[in-house]
Amino acid sequence: MKLSILMVTHRRNELLEYGLKSLVKQSFKDFEVLVLDDCFIEDVECKQLVDSFSSSLNISYIHTGKTKNGLDFWRIPGFAYNIGAKLAAANIICLTESEIYHQGETLSFFSTAFDLYGKNIYVCPLNMRDDLNGNLYSLVKNNNTLTDIYIRYMSVVLANWYPFFIAVDKNNYLNIGGYDEDMIGCCYDDEDISYRFMKLLNCKKIEVNATIIHLDHGTHASQRRGFCYNQTIYNYKNVENKILKRN
Repeated sequence: MKLSILMVTHRRNELLEYGLKSLVKQSFKDFEVLVLDDCFIEDVECKQLVDSFSSSLNISYIHTGKTKNGLDFWRIPGFAYNIGAKLAAANIICLTESEIYHQGETLSFFSTAFDLYGKNIYVCPLNMRDDLNGNLYSLVKNNNTLTDIYIRYMSVVLANWYPFFIAVDKNNYLNIGGYDEDMIGCCYDDEDISYRFMKLLNCKKIEVNATIIHLDHGTHASQRRGFCYNQTIYNYKNVENKILKRN
């Protein structure tokens, strides 16, 4: 097994379906998919969807969610990634989410990067795009081909070092403790994990010639409440100090 794809999902089954379909189309086949369901109880529809891909993908459903005072709550995907990394069969893990769609061939480029540069690398797509207003998602749902023109004018560039889809060595991930589960806000957890890989472990950032699309899913309710921007806890200066102390 060359790659283990850790795919976190939380009530996004329709998006998950199209993300999995884009993986089925890959010519590179030496990978497994661990769908990490972070709902507080098992999402039966999600499990059924995963099972429906069992003949075309090496795929497993894993429930990772927990409750907070008995209620469903959103948290950073890092909790689920940390569970998935320990269960991954491959030495290379790919961190991603249910709303990620692979445009054409992608996985072979990520695999080859480790053959060329060794394990101390942090691999991301050269072309990471964010779906604008769900236009690309609508095309995908209607079985339309996503041309380069559509992608260029219906999406914007995303930070490719964030784990929309990144690949790292599993032992490196575990050795730095994976995601910091103290962080429950938005983006700061991603800054933290990329910082520790590229600065503390001195991993080289490698961009591969792949196009990956973050399909539109709207804004999470927790973001609308300002939950993700608690400056007293999560402002970047505090995160940076925490990183330096860890080092």
